[in-house]
Amino acid sequence: MLTTLERLQQHGLHGPSFRRVVQCRGEFEPLLQALTDTHTQAAYWQRERPRRAAAEARREAEQAAQRAALQQRWDEDDQDDAATAQEEEVRCATPHCSIPVDEPADP
Repeated sequence: MLTTLERLQQHGLHGPSFRRVVQCRGEFEPLLQALTDTHTQAAYWQRERPRRAAAEARREAEQAAQRAALQQRWDEDDQDDAATAQEEEVRCATPHCSIPVDEPADP
């Protein structure tokens, strides 16, 4: 912590006369507040829990969106496969014949 004689004379011990150097605080604080360690493990976890919960929620939302997109692609592929299968059923039963069943054969 640091202070100046001028600030001590102006604000006293209970006024904003002290600055924390280690934590790079730019503002001056009263002595008791400047001496209080605000970077405790409990304070860290109090800040970290909501951050982690938000990150987990984002991950779950992204995974759900990816699963939905994948399922939609699979459904589209299934529909395409069903349409192709219907077209193949209409063709003649012989392997090399390309005449559709509903068209009459040439006389």
